[in-house]
Amino acid sequence: MKYEPVKYNSREEAVTALRRMIQRKRELDKRMQEELVKARKEAINHHSLARMKTLSGKE
Repeated sequence: MKYEPVKYNSREEAVTALRRMIQRKRELDKRMQEELVKARKEAINHHSLARMKTLSGKE
């Protein structure tokens, strides 16, 4: 995929666009971090349940 360079009419416009990009990246990073925490918790719960079943002899 080829990207065309974006042209801005002024420095302020370019700075505003850059700030928006940074803000979107931070929001995405935060969302991804939340998803990672959720996935870790689910994996721990799954592992704990599987271990409990193994120890109790119920499989």
